[in-house]
Amino acid sequence: MEADLYFQEGCTYYVFLKNNKPAYANLMTDDAIGYMNNIMRQAASVGQPQQ
Repeated sequence: MEADLYFQEGCTYYVFLKNNKPAYANLMTDDAIGYMNNIMRQAASVGQPQQ
């Protein structure tokens, strides 16, 4: 399954693709938003010095 992810303040959803074309969309739950925020924080800290 393939999806485009839209993730910014006030705009958090997936657009699922079928044959490289939008087929349907789904809003992210609060839990999914928290999960993605955690991943973004971890990715941003890669290569940063440990404190």
